[in-house]
Amino acid sequence: MSPWKRALSPCLMIGFLLVAAAGCTASSAPPVEEPVEEVEELEATEPATAEPADTVAAPTDTAEPEPTATETAIPPTAEPSPTVEAVTPSLLVTDQAISNGTVTIDEAVSKDASWLVIHRDQDGSAGTAIGYAPLQHGVNEAITVEIDADQATSTLYAMLHIDDGVIGDYEFPYYDPPLEVDGEVIMQAFAVSGLAAATEGPPAAATSNVSIQDFQFTPFRLTVRVGDTVVWTQGGSATHTVSADDGSFDSGNLSNGEEFSFTFAEAGTFAYYCRIHGAPGQDGMSAVITVTD
Repeated sequence: MSPWKRALSPCLMIGFLLVAAAGCTASSAPPVEEPVEEVEELEATEPATAEPADTVAAPTDTAEPEPTATETAIPPTAEPSPTVEAVTPSLLVTDQAISNGTVTIDEAVSKDASWLVIHRDQDGSAGTAIGYAPLQHGVNEAITVEIDADQATSTLYAMLHIDDGVIGDYEFPYYDPPLEVDGEVIMQAFAVSGLAAATEGPPAAATSNVSIQDFQFTPFRLTVRVGDTVVWTQGGSATHTVSADDGSFDSGNLSNGEEFSFTFAEAGTFAYYCRIHGAPGQDGMSAVITVTD
């Protein structure tokens, strides 16, 4: 072998080994992938955002929840009931002249439905009623009351009476008594002028009527003056009598349509009864008449 071959052989061997090694390295290493454009791929795969719907879906019907045991039902608030304003009954009246058979009371404060009654003077106190007018609850102003001017005295008394019988019907003395507050009658005296000369003297005799019907005398209580006459009229189908407890008067039996009259000559209280359906002492069918001076 020539010297250059001997010298070349080791070189070739080394080269061969290097090439072999490089080949092995190349075959065992994974291929390097080209970088992918990630941004573009992400943009391509990103889902489009849905536009919001224009309408909202209607909610499904659900049952009203039942109240739990701990819940307390709140009742509806009731409308407040009207209340009647509390008032203190009173009267305000000034001295005046009688005008066309009437007098005027400036103010009357009434409790519930009642009557404004004008009484004539009787020995310095209220006597027989000679006129009346209805009142409403509360303040009543400028009340005109028609009176019996022939029975008027120079001093008259305005008085409040309760309307406790048939509402709207003046029934004193059987019903509709004077209104009292703390035991005091609501009353005011006032002077009047313009009286006829005859009325300044003793009052003229008057006539009062009592009906006999339905086994009762109406009114049950009656007040008259000495010299007045009371007439009883029998209006029922049954027979009745008008008999004084003290025996001062007695009608005998009265049939339907018959009358009995008696003139009281002295003051006092006269109880009477029906001898057929009552007894003395206000037993059964009976009534009372008070006679004043």
